[in-house]
Amino acid sequence: LSAILSPNEQGSRSLVVNLWDWNVGASWDDGATWAGWAKGEASPGSCGEGGGGQGMGRSRKAIMFHRNHFYNSSDGGRNWARGNLPAPMGAFVYVRQPGSRTEPAGACFALFSAPAGQVLRGRSRSSAGGAAGGGGGASSPDR
Repeated sequence: LSAILSPNEQGSRSLVVNLWDWNVGASWDDGATWAGWAKGEASPGSCGEGGGGQGMGRSRKAIMFHRNHFYNSSDGGRNWARGNLPAPMGAFVYVRQPGSRTEPAGACFALFSAPAGQVLRGRSRSSAGGAAGGGGGASSPDR
């Protein structure tokens, strides 16, 4: 389970939380009210309980994982693109800007759970904009 915080256009924070079985909740006003996604916005609804994620500094970039799927957002969690990893994800890390402990520099990496001796090939990319690391490689959430 995770709570992903991102700055929003109104000057407060958006919260995206995977808080119960196979669904994700959101607050666009710092937790004062809770809602889902509006028609036309891309929800990470299939991430659900058991997934995890994090926001990346003040950049409005965020990522969520569930098994071998990832969901990335570059607009503070309003819209998410889903991608597939070649194996279940175990950990996530991203390269930070020089001198920063939180602001992303572009490259993201996912560590996988795979049987010893198994070769994972290729890079994973999301199906609609953005990307996350895969197959031991790295790619940028800006691309």
